[in-house]
Amino acid sequence: MLRTSSKVLFATATLLLICMASSSQEGEEEERCFTDGAFRAARAQDTCRSLVWRQAAWAERVPPDQPYVWTADFHAAPMACDAPLLEKLGAIVHGEVDFSNCGHYPSLCRKRLKVLGFDAWRGFGLDPCPHALRRKFFDAYKRDAEFWRVDLFVCHHPAANCELLLPFNRSLLVHATTRLEFGRDDSLVDWRRPFMAGPGGSARAAERWAAWVKTLQAIAGDPRHTVAANNLFDVRYIKYHTGIDAMYLPSWCEPPNTGGHDKPVTYEPLPGKEVLLVPYRDNLPKRNGWRHPVLEGLERAAKARASQFYFRRLQDAYAGGYSWADLAKHPALIFIPYQVSTMFFFEAYRLSIPIFAPSLALLSRWVREHGILWERIYGTPQRQRHASWAAEPDDPNSNEVGLEYWLGWSDIYHFDHVILFDNWEHCLELLGSTDFRAVSAAMKETNIKSREMLLRQWEGILGRATRNNPAAMVPKIVGHDHGDTEYLTFGRLGARPWPLMDFDSQMRALWPNLYTVPLAPDVAAQAETTCPSLSSFEVRSLFTWTC
Repeated sequence: MLRTSSKVLFATATLLLICMASSSQEGEEEERCFTDGAFRAARAQDTCRSLVWRQAAWAERVPPDQPYVWTADFHAAPMACDAPLLEKLGAIVHGEVDFSNCGHYPSLCRKRLKVLGFDAWRGFGLDPCPHALRRKFFDAYKRDAEFWRVDLFVCHHPAANCELLLPFNRSLLVHATTRLEFGRDDSLVDWRRPFMAGPGGSARAAERWAAWVKTLQAIAGDPRHTVAANNLFDVRYIKYHTGIDAMYLPSWCEPPNTGGHDKPVTYEPLPGKEVLLVPYRDNLPKRNGWRHPVLEGLERAAKARASQFYFRRLQDAYAGGYSWADLAKHPALIFIPYQVSTMFFFEAYRLSIPIFAPSLALLSRWVREHGILWERIYGTPQRQRHASWAAEPDDPNSNEVGLEYWLGWSDIYHFDHVILFDNWEHCLELLGSTDFRAVSAAMKETNIKSREMLLRQWEGILGRATRNNPAAMVPKIVGHDHGDTEYLTFGRLGARPWPLMDFDSQMRALWPNLYTVPLAPDVAAQAETTCPSLSSFEVRSLFTWTC
């Protein structure tokens, strides 16, 4: 049995070596199609022709005047919310989302993603060997025909994974939807802790955080790129940690159409429907949430006033899931935030359902007394020195000094017509005196104006991506045959897509002030994991080419 296993292992290893050698040779030959004119002429009918055909296919699939937007987030909702505006502006949006909620937006689900993956949560931090993975990703995509056609890469969740896309010489949109340290130095996220465990784990996380801050500052310093956040808390948070004035680019989250009809979902409350306590996840106890002091207060106030309204938690009313058409039948929503900004808030607001929320004073008291909103704090990353050090006061990750200032940037305080209450008695009074339909109509008008503003912002982002990106390549057919070797003169500006073909050279050329020394070897957090060295041969042979 042992002898047989050895033979199998030997045969497998031999096949793998042959496979890697042939694939490595193929990759080197494709590279020579760009760099060696004599080779290009000699191999015009095989290697270079195949490369030309792949490139031509993408050129024909995405016309040159149509921006191509690409993302590989680990959350489908941010891009799903932005996509309708991008498509309205003529862009094609392609997602490679490898996360469970992409099932709600199947067009954005992973189809041909290489190297990167959810991988039992490892993808959020590029773990366990982030530097090797960045090189592996570059090697996998540096001759990818689709990547050559991309105009704009978008990174939402986590924003820090834009590090993967630095060497591709394309415009980047870093569009943060939550804290900047997510995926890098976020030890208060319980499922991220194992990736920072072990000797030196905290120090490595701190180093990666510092490197990400410097990277973001370099991105912000290039006019081709955009640094933004979909909420004002993260706009100020980015300023606090980096000194960058990020663009405020709220998520749109267009109301869906109803069951295949052209008519979008609209607010149509039905008599007798409950006021819903939202969102679905409120971080109160699931089974006995009404015994939590926050909800006990509502129950007491409702009994004392003999309120005409019935109240129900969203997770109880729709335990098996809900549609937006379901929510639009309820008279109002009461937000009990678990985060300063959520996609649910944008979605509910765009439906123009009246929203009631705790005042800043009440929310701050709930945080101090009951610990709600604990999920807003991902970690306690060290603040990096920058020129705008005094621009933001106090620590955003504290529940004491500066709490009211930072909570004041929550979405509920910066969207018109959200109705704020100071206590539960006040909430019941407002519910009884509010004209829900009038509030909904006012929200609808605000949404119309917001949509026009967002379209202008996205138009500017796409304009920078297509006008000022010298590598937004479109192949030019010089002859009548796609096999014409002159087809390999790509580009609106006549340049080759990748002027330099190895990771280190490409990074030095594109980011000279950022990439002054090569990436250091990885040291995995988990003791049982061994990271490969970063030599070019090992990375290419172990990671890039397979049979």
